[in-house]
Amino acid sequence: MSWSVILIGNPDNIVKALQQNSEKLNGTSKDEFDAALPHLIGLVKENSNKTQQPVLKLSASGHGYLRDSEFDYKTCQVLIEDIGGLIV
Repeated sequence: MSWSVILIGNPDNIVKALQQNSEKLNGTSKDEFDAALPHLIGLVKENSNKTQQPVLKLSASGHGYLRDSEFDYKTCQVLIEDIGGLIV
């Protein structure tokens, strides 16, 4: 199964959107996403700034292969960009 997400906003709103995305998924896609979720949240928070909230673009996707009801392998690709703008 697989999952993907592209979000643009300030770090706090991206974290909220990631958590909401988890609620929309089901099955193995949800299992894969939920395994990556704490790491995605951590990476977003590492790219935050307390004095100025940057506008970030998060692009993330993952894929896993099930064999005999267990994941044989999983992959995850993440790109976080500070797009240098303001949300108005």
